[in-house]
Amino acid sequence: MIHVLLIAALQNAQPPEAPAAEGPEPLVTDRPDVTESTPTIPAGRVQLEGGYTCTAGEDLLGHNVGELLFRVGVGDRLELRLGAASLAFDTDGGVSGATDASIGVKLRLLEEKGPRPAFSIILQSSVPVHDSDFGGAEPEPEFKLLWSKDLPRGLSLAGNINAAAPVADDGGRYFEPAVSVSLGVPLADRLGLFVEYFAFVPIGNHETSTHYANAGLTFLISPDLQFDIRAGAGLNDHADDFFAGAGFAVRF
Repeated sequence: MIHVLLIAALQNAQPPEAPAAEGPEPLVTDRPDVTESTPTIPAGRVQLEGGYTCTAGEDLLGHNVGELLFRVGVGDRLELRLGAASLAFDTDGGVSGATDASIGVKLRLLEEKGPRPAFSIILQSSVPVHDSDFGGAEPEPEFKLLWSKDLPRGLSLAGNINAAAPVADDGGRYFEPAVSVSLGVPLADRLGLFVEYFAFVPIGNHETSTHYANAGLTFLISPDLQFDIRAGAGLNDHADDFFAGAGFAVRF
């Protein structure tokens, strides 16, 4: 279950906002880190994000291919989010299947002003599409409070406070808070670095907390195209040992 939750979190991940360049504003992605960004897609634009993740833990090597997220700007402060099911498989165990799809919205609440961070929220739910070891039998709703703050010298800080209601392996539903914080560091005009901490802290149903560290690079090819790589590790015994991945984002 923890392995599936980590894949789902990484599928909806992003780095802190990159510094603006001359010309059109560069796209802001919701990958590759776990912390979601506060900006929304401009009205009338569509952004497609996707990638691949490899996860090692509990004597298994897992792969997740696809991670497609369609973000559609439907207003000045609102975007529609549609996550497609991904192909998931464990090479050691020979188990394969599809992850859940997802549907949700992101709403910008407050812009950054003085010492106050920017704030947004995400309301979303998983959508079961296939009976497999990597998907759920019921929808799993989730709420995310997003914040971000620009810092001196081009640095940026962002974080999320989340609450989800996933279904355990025995069919019982439990409450799962989660937190993350991510520091963005510009290395060059088109190259960015992020370092991140995130944790899942489930309550009830005998689930255990998991803690992770994560870091990666983003490469802005053009204002509408970005590539990324990332790698991370579990910080406690119940977390997956290691994960790594790569992906892209393109805006239309």
